[in-house]
Amino acid sequence: MFDFVMPNRSLEASPSGVARAVAVNTVWGGAGRIAGGIFALFTLAFTSRALGPEGYGGYATILAFLYLFSAIADGGLYQVLVRDISRSGSAPSRLLATALTLRLLSLGGFLLLGAAAFLAIPRYLSLAAGLPFAALSYAALSLAQLLMAVFQKELVVHRASLAEIAARILQLLLTGALFFAGVRTIPLFLAVLAFTSAVQLALMVVFLHGTLRVQIGTTIKEAKAMFREALPVALSLAFTLVYFRLDTIILSLFRDPEEVGIYNLSYKLLEQLIFFPAMFVGVLTPILSDAFVRDRARFQRILEKTSSIIAMGAMPMLVGGWFLAEPLTLLLGGEAFRIAQEPMRVLLIATFLIFFGTLLGNAVVVSGRQRAAVPIYAMAMLFNIAVNVLVIPAYSYMGAAWTTVATELV
Repeated sequence: MFDFVMPNRSLEASPSGVARAVAVNTVWGGAGRIAGGIFALFTLAFTSRALGPEGYGGYATILAFLYLFSAIADGGLYQVLVRDISRSGSAPSRLLATALTLRLLSLGGFLLLGAAAFLAIPRYLSLAAGLPFAALSYAALSLAQLLMAVFQKELVVHRASLAEIAARILQLLLTGALFFAGVRTIPLFLAVLAFTSAVQLALMVVFLHGTLRVQIGTTIKEAKAMFREALPVALSLAFTLVYFRLDTIILSLFRDPEEVGIYNLSYKLLEQLIFFPAMFVGVLTPILSDAFVRDRARFQRILEKTSSIIAMGAMPMLVGGWFLAEPLTLLLGGEAFRIAQEPMRVLLIATFLIFFGTLLGNAVVVSGRQRAAVPIYAMAMLFNIAVNVLVIPAYSYMGAAWTTVATELV
């Protein structure tokens, strides 16, 4: 039985106690993600087989397009919240309330803007019925991300893992029911995604009961202070996350939906894999933030050790994934998606590079150097857009995959 009222493990505890707590939370986060990822991949198998390459391409196009605006709405709030909530003398309840308020306002504005932009593209009009469900899903998951900062700070990540696993199981069951019922319409699969995302958010709020009060509301002074800190992070994230899905959008504008579906089946595996360094570094961020303020030498040691651990996981992932690409694509999508093994191998190289980029990106935020990183991320995004526009019309998803690798190297 899980202890949902376990005591707070402060960063003021002994180094060995903190290390044990981080290790336990990393294991819980990893176990939760592995379990959730397995359920998500089974859900993907049902969805891809039900919709086929063309239908799955439309499904992926809706999600990719709104993701661009959801990423902009992110506002850098999560990274700033994780950093500030971990520092001595902070007011966690007020910081969370301010972050939630700003996130709700930005989500409302940018998702509406995204829906309007989507409807302005004639090629996408046949997919419009799925828009509301995709928007609701992104809104719920975006708010859940902010709550994750509290779970990490209190070192009770197991609670968030349970919420994710429960939502993934529910999504698998509902998606499987649609598949066996012979449903082949995109909006219904997106409706399941929206509903289960809302369930995950609700469970996370419940699991925070007794730890921190979740509320909405802030003052102009608090909002300005957080916005000022988050803006450089927001710009960096926007440049990074926008290019992360722009290849799908460009692919959908120049190529057939079937090719979008094939590319995104490969991309789904990448999305599952890159969570692991993000989760590991996310758990460490409060420790890094505290060490940066108190002991720069310790901060450097933690970075070096974390980099070594990430390398130990990244290399087997790349080599193993390269040889298992064909059976993986057949498992995820069936015979109709067999050719997806080709972009999958290339995207595994990009995933290898992203593993290390995640750590460096968090170190930049923790050290307060996010403003200096903005031009670098901006150049990477512009490079990605320019190259994709040049290569996708001729080389389709293989051009998009190699452009992702080139961008990570830049």
